[in-house]
Amino acid sequence: MEKQKQQDLIEKLSKGTVEFYSYQDDSLPDIVTDNHGVSVFVNKEAAESIQVNKDLLRTYSDLSEIYRSTADICFLDGKAKRVLLAKFPDSCEYVLLRLSIDVDLLVALPGLLRRYMKGKVAVLGKLILDTKDGSQSWLVIKPRNKQGNSTGGFSISKEVGVQGLLEYLREERVNYVVLRFYDDLPNLHRDGGDMDLLVADEDKEKVAKFLVDNRGEIPVEIFSVSDPSYRGITYYPPPLAKEILDNSVDGPAKSRIPAPKEAFLSLAYHALYHKGFDAGIRSKISPDKVNKKPKNDYAAKLSVLASTSGVDIDITMEDLDEYLAEASWRPKLDTLAKISFKNKWVWERFFSDKKSEEIGLGVFIIKKKALKEDLHNEIVAAIEKENFLVLDQKKFNEDEKEHVTKHLRGGNWTQHKAGDDFLPAAAVVVLDPHGAHASFEYIEENTGSRMRTLKERIRNKFDDDEVSLVHSTDNTHESWEYIEICFSDKGLQEIKTKIGKVGEDYKVPLGKKIKMKLKLLPYLFRSIFVRLKSWVIKQLLN
Repeated sequence: MEKQKQQDLIEKLSKGTVEFYSYQDDSLPDIVTDNHGVSVFVNKEAAESIQVNKDLLRTYSDLSEIYRSTADICFLDGKAKRVLLAKFPDSCEYVLLRLSIDVDLLVALPGLLRRYMKGKVAVLGKLILDTKDGSQSWLVIKPRNKQGNSTGGFSISKEVGVQGLLEYLREERVNYVVLRFYDDLPNLHRDGGDMDLLVADEDKEKVAKFLVDNRGEIPVEIFSVSDPSYRGITYYPPPLAKEILDNSVDGPAKSRIPAPKEAFLSLAYHALYHKGFDAGIRSKISPDKVNKKPKNDYAAKLSVLASTSGVDIDITMEDLDEYLAEASWRPKLDTLAKISFKNKWVWERFFSDKKSEEIGLGVFIIKKKALKEDLHNEIVAAIEKENFLVLDQKKFNEDEKEHVTKHLRGGNWTQHKAGDDFLPAAAVVVLDPHGAHASFEYIEENTGSRMRTLKERIRNKFDDDEVSLVHSTDNTHESWEYIEICFSDKGLQEIKTKIGKVGEDYKVPLGKKIKMKLKLLPYLFRSIFVRLKSWVIKQLLN
């Protein structure tokens, strides 16, 4: 293993967030003994017999939860190794695989080798860790395209220090805030902590250059208003990020910090939608999954900020979420869907049960450039040519454009440097008629695939730039939210009425119906393959 990577790994083992899954030994490696960011995840049966400190124990119900881990280091032992057959925790900095000759390792190897051959992971070598009961051998694996934060890994030297950074930001009139845990500035709030900055788009490059020129031992993360640097989305929805900056106030050490209202809202947002169960805040839906020893006491800090802001609220994840929704600070459904891939609480809260029946409903957002190039009607015609029904459509007036831009993520409308060419300009509501006329049981599962295929075909036909002219929903659940935002209540009711009449009123000629059925055959074969593959993997994971 390279010396620099080994040093980074050792530092994260002693100070970072570390998760052990299906750990087999009774004592943890010596290097993590004093690390407060350690958790040990086991199934309920193992929790009764394992001798590891009970305060560190967490239980999981399904091995598939492992790939959602966002820890700095994820240890896979016992049956947890099997998850590599199908998934990989690619938001972790490092994944350590226990080297022991057993069935679990044999199950894991095909998946690991597949990712290695595709260049998705790097195998750095073997690491020996000592425990009070002996030594352990672990294979160190690093994702090549880590799906976590892409904030550049910035830092500041001790010579310049936090105070020097704050002075630079003030002298250069940078529009920024220190997002949280700023009460002790210029000291960090805890050993091993970092400094989180939100900066205006126009100032990010300037701040990044200063940090690169003065890199050192103090970690700094910077997020801008509209840069999708947090797992492919913006750190906060741009209107909320702008609100935080616009209302900022003076803080300790001549810093800029969020005003009391935004301090509470932004920290609650961070705790719920960035951290999830790891924030350590009480949850009503899954109390056993809450991290009992979070790195930061978010619950206590939110309680103080709520009092300061005059907010009377019970500090639970669900109550905070309802409050954020009422304050228009809850992310929209398409954003939550993306967050849910790595946030177990968001998944359980919003997507674990079926919120609306899948009927093949979709919404296409056509961007301004397409209208300027007179492509609107051609795009609609191309959708209809793919045997999708166009239920309704509209071009937005200026107020509607602003409303839609503000309330729908849409692939981050404002991230592009092409003026307003890629802002939303029109909406088209479409329905897959297969849902009304196909008798296959699998159709409900595949309407999302058909909608995504339609989106790709439209993009391939009309896009001439790396930024697409269209954006679309992927499922019915998201589509209802888009319709509510893009159409008036009257329009919403009309669309619902049209959908209700499709089954009885939409008549398909026999020849066309046969053609539609034949087009479904690839989805039938794909469904059978996916179900067979899922069954095999499930048997191996159990």
